[in-house]
Amino acid sequence: MEISFWMVILNKINTRGVLVRRGILGINDAMCPLCMSTFVELVDHLTIHCHYRWSIWLKLIEWWGLSWCCPGNLSDLFKQ
Repeated sequence: MEISFWMVILNKINTRGVLVRRGILGINDAMCPLCMSTFVELVDHLTIHCHYRWSIWLKLIEWWGLSWCCPGNLSDLFKQ
């Protein structure tokens, strides 16, 4: 689990956006398959900005009894 978080922090996850940039996937395959939005699947989107993932975050925040504002990116999230 720690290795996964470390790779997310370092932005070393092979998201669809990264695979398109490397020429492994076509540009039409770059969109997030979870939320089916027009956003390119990058680490920030996959972990905090995807509508599907955001619903999970909201349930956790509600369960913990917290209130929270979504940060702009992962770096800001870890600074909080």
